[in-house]
Amino acid sequence: MAPVVRPLAEVSEDGRFVVYSVPLPYNPAAAPAGQTNGPSQVYVWDAETQTATLVSTATDGLTPANHHSMGARISADGRFVAFFSLATNLAEDTPDSLWRAYWWERLTGRLHLAGEVDASSLPDDWIIGW
Repeated sequence: MAPVVRPLAEVSEDGRFVVYSVPLPYNPAAAPAGQTNGPSQVYVWDAETQTATLVSTATDGLTPANHHSMGARISADGRFVAFFSLATNLAEDTPDSLWRAYWWERLTGRLHLAGEVDASSLPDDWIIGW
């Protein structure tokens, strides 16, 4: 059975905010052989201010996730974003690359760990976007 293609972007109810995942630019010095892109990151585009904000940031609030972050969803009012990541630098004490769920609050810019996710619970047709 072919996987169902799901959109890699989602829009808030009023159309102001768009959440999406794209890979970081390719860095040949740091990438394993055969890799063409960096890890996927989650961003929120604000159509009113014409700015994109990196959501999948490390605990310093600036460094991008060190592994793929995807499956992002945005709340109707654009205030909250939820996503999954294999990154080990988004929260303290997460040394293993396991799927974890996170939520981000736009008003504060804070990222919160929601918990670990059993990969077997993800749908078979879940498209990860990279």
